[in-house]
Amino acid sequence: MSSRNLLLSIVAAVVTAIFLPPTLQEKGINVLSNYPTYYIYLVYPLIAVVGMVVMFYLGKKLAVLWQLAKFGLVGVLNTAIDFGILNYLTTYTGINKGFELVPIKAIAFMVALANSYWWNKNWVFEGKKKANPVTFVIISTIGISINVGAVFTLTSLVNAPAGISDQLWLNIANIGATFLSLAWNFLGYRLVVFKK
Repeated sequence: MSSRNLLLSIVAAVVTAIFLPPTLQEKGINVLSNYPTYYIYLVYPLIAVVGMVVMFYLGKKLAVLWQLAKFGLVGVLNTAIDFGILNYLTTYTGINKGFELVPIKAIAFMVALANSYWWNKNWVFEGKKKANPVTFVIISTIGISINVGAVFTLTSLVNAPAGISDQLWLNIANIGATFLSLAWNFLGYRLVVFKK
């Protein structure tokens, strides 16, 4: 693994860890219940970087694995930024619903999207032709539409199976939607936005 790949893995993991605690605390989630919150700043980057090193060596057998690992780490980073900024701004402003929430969510999303573009262009799909940011936004917008559409369809048009609460069904739908949009975004970025 090159020093550049190691450094970028560390930076992505540390920045993710910085954005995780506000979101986790806001949601009442304490993943390290027996330890102080600041441990997340140490534990997540360590686990993420070890995972990236393992995927780098597995990627020597199948190159797309290393690219998928980078894409996954950047995706977690973007999600942490989106949630972190959203939770920080809603806590700071006291706004958490209604039309007033729209610009707050837009700010969080746009910062995460700009971050996503930089990381995908300069690391995940490095060595590809210069990318058009407009194409990136179009592919990402279609990805969001797939995600939201799948969650809507599964939660509104398909009844939760017996014994599964609506909240659990929402989360199951969201996991499925995330995988669908992740596949779309990866293929769209690889084949259209950052193609050789």
